[in-house]
Amino acid sequence: MPKRIKKAPAEPKEMTPAVILEHRTMDIADLTPYYKNARRGDAEKVGKSLHLNGQYKEITVNIGTHTGRPYEVLAGNHTLQGALKEIVWRDSKSRKSYHKMPWEEIAVGLVDVDEEMASRINVVDNQSQEGGTYDEPSLAELIEGMQTTEGLGFVDDEASELIAQFAKSAEEVSLPDIDRDTPRADSQDDYDDGEGRERRPKDRDVPEEKEADDLEGVEPDAELQIVLEHRMDNMWFGDNEWGVPDLLPDMLVQALPSNDIKCWGGEKATPDDGKQWFLYNYRMGERAGMPFDRTILAFNTHDHKFSNWWEKPAFYVAQYMAAGIKMAVVPDFSFYHTEYRSQHLWNVTRAQWMGRFFQAAGLKVIPRLQFDYMDPKSLDIALLGIPRNAPVLATSQQNFDRNNPEQHFDLAAKHLQEALDELQPDTLLYYSGPPGRRLMEERIKFDGNVVFVDNYAAVRRGAYYDKSTGKKRITKKQVAAIKKKHMLEDQPKADMQHYEDDED
Repeated sequence: MPKRIKKAPAEPKEMTPAVILEHRTMDIADLTPYYKNARRGDAEKVGKSLHLNGQYKEITVNIGTHTGRPYEVLAGNHTLQGALKEIVWRDSKSRKSYHKMPWEEIAVGLVDVDEEMASRINVVDNQSQEGGTYDEPSLAELIEGMQTTEGLGFVDDEASELIAQFAKSAEEVSLPDIDRDTPRADSQDDYDDGEGRERRPKDRDVPEEKEADDLEGVEPDAELQIVLEHRMDNMWFGDNEWGVPDLLPDMLVQALPSNDIKCWGGEKATPDDGKQWFLYNYRMGERAGMPFDRTILAFNTHDHKFSNWWEKPAFYVAQYMAAGIKMAVVPDFSFYHTEYRSQHLWNVTRAQWMGRFFQAAGLKVIPRLQFDYMDPKSLDIALLGIPRNAPVLATSQQNFDRNNPEQHFDLAAKHLQEALDELQPDTLLYYSGPPGRRLMEERIKFDGNVVFVDNYAAVRRGAYYDKSTGKKRITKKQVAAIKKKHMLEDQPKADMQHYEDDED
């Protein structure tokens, strides 16, 4: 039998380190956990932390070009589980109750790695959490000054026991003798040489200034977020009786980049040709393939879908600016006719404050016009803070009572005409479906430039509801049958609000 010749071991392949390609916010529904995640964590504990502390560290997501598994979470799987979890709990000490709802979005860092590196990232992320220890006295001192230990990951009375243990230890430590004649650090000896002459800087114990390279490795969006977090408490006041913030004239969009702007409806419905400009309504349509540098950010949707921007404006503004957004429409907080005027005043205040905050971040903004058709005095509130003779003004006209369209059209036309006569913008960015466009074309007199943008439902109709996809639009008869099956009753007409954007 011939001797078996041993083959020389293959040279190990040189691994390419993983690099974060993009920082952004993604819909959690688009993400999948790592398929071989070996670590088991406490999703409820993580969920409590996310609710009370927010997401202070992004999760790492693999694009999946090399693995065939798109948007797979390599590091941060337990953060993902905690974000998805609904938790209700009560703090036994403060007697405060908490209710965390499932998150819909999460901050991610995108990589695009092969199977080997994907496995390494997952293992290292899990293993790095093992074996760490605390300097317990320092930890006790750190948490003692906190208002609550909820959300820190301690079980039962662990935190209280830790504080009590090291507080007792501190009392037993003898303090060193102090020479009362020793000059204090803030005495005059720190500032003169004993003869009234100021000491030179080189004689003082002044720490050296840190070099600029201390910021090496800091991502621009992280730096911007930190800066903006210091501006979140800013109060900007406008020249009106309620002090609703005015917008800065030099930070307004001076001209639209194109007269042909499409509402982004997803890559399938509105594919990018490399030239087209888009209007993206936050959380309306998947963002894959969207050219952020040729996109205007807008909020023509239900208020609850962008309430997170009001809660954490620094975080979201930084993320979208880092992605390439340079222009935004002032958020379109609604004026429901079923609400009090005080709510309308609050909504226009929030909208204008956020517009002013966008400008402070460096975004150019487009003022927006919103009003309540049913309130004859709505414009007294709706126009607060909106500049007159703005280069560009945006409005969304798509809420019409289908049971009484003509009356609603008459009221909408009256308010819109009065508003345009007073504001007199050069260009009107007009977002609507077919009924709203007909309102503008047939009922309104406006000498400026009008740029029509078909709404989200309109741009998706051909791509998602034609015969080629096999999907059909639900008929009114089918809607009635569904309501009957589930014993659903229609709301009173006075409470009806219809949104063409939600038809899909």
